[in-house]
Amino acid sequence: MLRNLHQTLSIKGVSGQTYTLHQFSFDDFDDLKGTLPNYGGIYVFTRAVLGQKHNPIYCGKADDFSTRYNNHHAEPCIRKNRANRISIMRVDSPSNRDTIEIDILEAYNFACNTQHNC
Repeated sequence: MLRNLHQTLSIKGVSGQTYTLHQFSFDDFDDLKGTLPNYGGIYVFTRAVLGQKHNPIYCGKADDFSTRYNNHHAEPCIRKNRANRISIMRVDSPSNRDTIEIDILEAYNFACNTQHNC
């Protein structure tokens, strides 16, 4: 079941820009399929431990959150790393999505990303 936590995750890009994403918790990856809003933006999968600590698992961009997870190439890795949070931020411009995604990826070592990791 997908649950809106009514909390945010602040994540800083390599540029120093801080991004604020809205957090959702889930029990299984399948909980995401067709349940998120139908707009685009940036998303970050994490494993929340001890309440506030988040282990970064995957960062990506989506044209439409509601369909992005129906056939996600990193699903096996995201499952293996036991993600239990997805945080999303609406970004309407595709070019801004590209810029923000790279900014975040280059600041962290995400377990399931293969490009632009720090």
